[in-house]
Amino acid sequence: MRRFFRFPNPVNEIAARTVAAGVLLQALAFVVTGWRWLTVPLAFGFVARVLSGPTFSPLGRLATQVIVPRLPFEARLVPGPPKRFAQGIGAALSVAGLVVAFAGEDLPARLVVGAILPA
Repeated sequence: MRRFFRFPNPVNEIAARTVAAGVLLQALAFVVTGWRWLTVPLAFGFVARVLSGPTFSPLGRLATQVIVPRLPFEARLVPGPPKRFAQGIGAALSVAGLVVAFAGEDLPARLVVGAILPA
């Protein structure tokens, strides 16, 4: 059980950037549409990646097992802890956005989730 809840170190930078592209699309979709349900997979994915890297994250699994192996790039290994810290920031923002969105506060929710976009 312990192996499921550990963040990988090192991390493939190509996979991390692929996940970041997916997060960008999810967050942007919410900011543009305001559809509350979009905050659920966004927040779940961040929390899952903080706890276990790509193990329980659907986006993480898609990136590491489907997309990245088909890309013409060599793996570029980087330290895992900074990536986990970034996932933690994303988890805090996305969970806050989820709570605010489901509290019915549309604009504040869009602003909180929108803070993920520059990262």
